Amino acid sequence: MGQRTHELGVRMALGADRIRVVAAVLRRGLGLAGVGLALGIGLALAASRVLQAMLFEVDTLD
Repeated sequence: MGQRTHELGVRMALGADRIRVVAAVLRRGLGLAGVGLALGIGLALAASRVLQAMLFEVDTLD
Protein backbone atom coordinates (compact mmCIF):
# COMPACT_ATOMS: atom_id res chain seq x y z
CA MET A 1 0.00 0.00 0.00
CA GLY A 2 2.87 2.37 0.72
CA GLN A 3 4.21 1.98 -2.81
CA ARG A 4 0.78 2.74 -4.26
CA THR A 5 0.45 5.82 -2.03
CA HIS A 6 3.83 7.03 -3.25
CA GLU A 7 2.80 6.46 -6.87
CA LEU A 8 -0.43 8.41 -6.42
CA GLY A 9 1.44 11.23 -4.70
CA VAL A 10 3.89 11.46 -7.59
CA ARG A 11 1.04 11.52 -10.11
CA MET A 12 -0.66 14.35 -8.24
CA ALA A 13 2.62 16.26 -7.86
CA LEU A 14 3.15 16.01 -11.62
CA GLY A 15 -0.26 17.55 -12.22
CA ALA A 16 -2.67 14.65 -12.61
CA ASP A 17 -6.30 15.59 -12.05
CA ARG A 18 -7.88 14.29 -8.88
CA ILE A 19 -10.58 12.58 -10.93
CA ARG A 20 -7.97 10.66 -12.95
CA VAL A 21 -6.23 9.50 -9.79
CA VAL A 22 -9.53 8.34 -8.29
CA ALA A 23 -10.44 6.62 -11.58
CA ALA A 24 -7.10 4.77 -11.59
CA VAL A 25 -7.65 3.56 -8.03
CA LEU A 26 -11.22 2.46 -8.77
CA ARG A 27 -10.21 0.74 -12.01
CA ARG A 28 -7.54 -1.27 -10.20
CA GLY A 29 -9.84 -2.17 -7.31
CA LEU A 30 -12.76 -3.15 -9.52
CA GLY A 31 -10.48 -5.23 -11.72
CA LEU A 32 -9.20 -7.18 -8.74
CA ALA A 33 -12.74 -7.59 -7.40
CA GLY A 34 -13.91 -8.89 -10.78
CA VAL A 35 -11.14 -11.47 -10.95
CA GLY A 36 -11.88 -12.56 -7.38
CA LEU A 37 -15.59 -12.82 -8.10
CA ALA A 38 -15.03 -14.91 -11.22
CA LEU A 39 -12.63 -17.25 -9.42
CA GLY A 40 -14.94 -17.53 -6.43
CA ILE A 41 -17.98 -18.41 -8.52
CA GLY A 42 -16.00 -20.97 -10.51
CA LEU A 43 -14.61 -22.62 -7.39
CA ALA A 44 -18.03 -22.62 -5.71
CA LEU A 45 -19.61 -24.37 -8.70
CA ALA A 46 -16.81 -26.93 -8.80
CA ALA A 47 -17.12 -27.56 -5.06
CA SER A 48 -20.90 -27.96 -5.34
CA ARG A 49 -20.46 -30.65 -7.98
CA VAL A 50 -17.97 -32.51 -5.79
CA LEU A 51 -20.31 -32.28 -2.81
CA GLN A 52 -23.28 -33.40 -4.92
CA ALA A 53 -21.41 -36.58 -5.77
CA MET A 54 -20.61 -37.19 -2.09
CA LEU A 55 -24.00 -36.41 -0.51
CA PHE A 56 -27.29 -38.27 -0.90
CA GLU A 57 -30.20 -36.44 -2.62
CA VAL A 58 -28.46 -33.08 -2.89
CA ASP A 59 -28.80 -31.00 -6.05
CA THR A 60 -25.90 -28.97 -7.47
CA LEU A 61 -27.65 -25.66 -6.77
CA ASP A 62 -28.82 -26.46 -3.21
